[in-house]
Amino acid sequence: GFMMWITEEMQNTVSPEYLGLPANAKVIIQREQTRRMLSILNQLQSADHDIERGSLVSSDKKVKQRASISGMISGSGYPSWWPRVQNLVSYWLKLLPDEIKTMSRKTANASSPLMRSLVREIETYKVLHSQVKQDLISCNQVLEGKGAPTNATRNILKSIGERETIPEKWDQRPSSMRMSASSWMQDFIRSLNGINELASTELTSIGSRPIWLGGLLAPAAFVAASRQEVARVQRCALDALRLKVTLSTSAQPLKNDFIYTGLTLHGASLAQSTLIVTNEVYKELPFAHFQWTVTSEDVKVDGVKGEGEEREEEISIPVYLDQTRRQYLFEVQLPFEKQYSKEIFSQRGTCITVWSPPN
Repeated sequence: GFMMWITEEMQNTVSPEYLGLPANAKVIIQREQTRRMLSILNQLQSADHDIERGSLVSSDKKVKQRASISGMISGSGYPSWWPRVQNLVSYWLKLLPDEIKTMSRKTANASSPLMRSLVREIETYKVLHSQVKQDLISCNQVLEGKGAPTNATRNILKSIGERETIPEKWDQRPSSMRMSASSWMQDFIRSLNGINELASTELTSIGSRPIWLGGLLAPAAFVAASRQEVARVQRCALDALRLKVTLSTSAQPLKNDFIYTGLTLHGASLAQSTLIVTNEVYKELPFAHFQWTVTSEDVKVDGVKGEGEEREEEISIPVYLDQTRRQYLFEVQLPFEKQYSKEIFSQRGTCITVWSPPN
């Protein structure tokens, strides 16, 4: 009887729910493995299989001048990825913003922590934008046969053409996920457009329009600066401020509110802005309202999270940069359905990420 129970009735596999994980925990792992596999396949498809047939740039000046897509000829000494990269570089130059706007630094705003945070973001992006754009212009001239190649342009073209990756000197953004050159540029251009929108917005109106938090170079610093800004305007101590986070489908601003987009909830779902247990792998959040409220309680805070006692109906949810969870940013307090215990969300690895790779 016992042996029959082991061999016939006992299941060979155990549900992840025994460990407090969602029933589809394996799907989460397979999803990440699939993403990595597709990334590698894209790079393999873009690899230069004919690199041994010739050098990156021929020494024949006449051949250089014919190295456009219309003049590509077999056996010219150019790699097979040459026309594809020429298309990419030309397309990227059209999409890149002409410039990164400068935020007006009025005397009245000189002491604003939020202003200083924004200026750091804008100035850093301005330098990176200038570097990337100048490199692309130099590469485009080489690809069209209008300029002589240098070691720098050779390395850039090889990175984009052979390995389908971006040059290391461009990669100053905090994401720890591997991306192809095309995906990185798509994400980079989106960030530049977001920075230009912020630079064009009055400081007093920053909190009233959605901000892509994942597009900032230092998202945690920006959230901390928003808290300092509210404390400065309200003329209260930082310890008197408590962060209230509301996950909503509405972009209607609240008092002392900062609206963020692009956030993703993992390991749980929502029922009217309240956490519930679900088998969904993740849920994209339309808008997250970070509202700094003044409380009379003596709550000590570190960064953006209070160190005081949690309210009974709320739970601490960690916020990471991306789904690799390698870069921790801060924690937020979110309400949850009382039918669940706090431990179940920790066991299921519930978290929020502020950045996702482009589709």
